[in-house]
Amino acid sequence: MTTKLPLELESYRSQLESSKRNFVKITTEKVKDTTFTESKIGGYPFLPKGFSYPKDKDDKYLEFLAQINFAELPKNDIYPESGILQFFIGFEDLYGADLDFDTIQEGYRVLFHDSVGGEVETNFDFLDKERVEDLTPLLHKNTLKMYFKNSSEYVSASSYEFEKYFEDSFYGFFERFEDKEDEIADFYYENIDNAGHKLGGYANFTQDDPRSFSENFGKEYNLLFQLDSDADFDDICWGDAGIGNFFIKKEDLVNRDFSKVIFNWDCS
Repeated sequence: MTTKLPLELESYRSQLESSKRNFVKITTEKVKDTTFTESKIGGYPFLPKGFSYPKDKDDKYLEFLAQINFAELPKNDIYPESGILQFFIGFEDLYGADLDFDTIQEGYRVLFHDSVGGEVETNFDFLDKERVEDLTPLLHKNTLKMYFKNSSEYVSASSYEFEKYFEDSFYGFFERFEDKEDEIADFYYENIDNAGHKLGGYANFTQDDPRSFSENFGKEYNLLFQLDSDADFDDICWGDAGIGNFFIKKEDLVNRDFSKVIFNWDCS
């Protein structure tokens, strides 16, 4: 780690460096159109001919949020080498999130298409009739093409895993610096955070990590996909500048089983 730390944090550098974790960083570009198989945020999804577009428990179409074509990723040790993974959310205040963190995916859906060949659906008139702009984090219906790059990061203060590396909660940890508590905490928050769009790595939160208190959302769940609000709120905004996350168990990812993915988002 090359970041220069305050003198008070230097004695904890080894703990911080031991938290280093690889992830795939996502950047975006606003485009007029994409192919149905490209990785994207918004627009229209890859949908094999005859495959039913996902609906919620009330039989309403879900909003297509994003899809990842694994063949476009750089070589990594996190995700499959092929197939398309898709994320759909609801058209309501909670975007389909389940506050009990059940995995039945009634208000949202995560789908995986192992094969991307064959005929695809090209007519989405049925979906356009349902779309409501102010009930989705995709503000202007722009399509954002995704680009991927391997990267690494360190545990942020918002993650429940902070305690694993520093043997104290982030509240308790910064208290030890007494009159410099706020100064050191501010440095950590500003320089070591897990914000942005990405696959894998550490999840970022505007509030608390729900894995630290939920009975259904255990600590065996790791970040699958994170979609952040845009810095200028131009295209994506979760509530009040929030962040959306999807989580999966390690063994489910290895087995390409995305049926028990948990969706969470929060905002300040």
